[in-house]
Amino acid sequence: MDGNRCMPHSLISLLEHVELSRSGWRERAVDQLVLGLLWISSAPMEPGEIPSRLNDAVGFSLSLAVLLPRVEQLVGEQVIIRLADGRIRLSQVAERRFDQRSSDAEALDRLAKQQFEASLQRHCPELDAWS
Repeated sequence: MDGNRCMPHSLISLLEHVELSRSGWRERAVDQLVLGLLWISSAPMEPGEIPSRLNDAVGFSLSLAVLLPRVEQLVGEQVIIRLADGRIRLSQVAERRFDQRSSDAEALDRLAKQQFEASLQRHCPELDAWS
């Protein structure tokens, strides 16, 4: 034996979890879920609606205890706007950013499909990719 010892996988997993938590990955993930939900709904909503709407959209929900601090943080950062009646919506800047990301993703998807079709035609002209 050369004297090198390996850490157990369970300890490595624990350390990764601690580092991820310290980096704020969970908060950023919750932020993206809330922002994405507001973007696809395209209408203001009550903060209390977020858990059920999230469940409808992606099949799981988070508690208000997890969501509300993130909503307040995003309001403070002016990514989300709180209306006079208490409902929230995306700021115009955030909405434009989501629109641009969506357009970019659609363009990338079209490009990938075109490249795939060209490659398929070049290498397997007898096949039809979409039938």
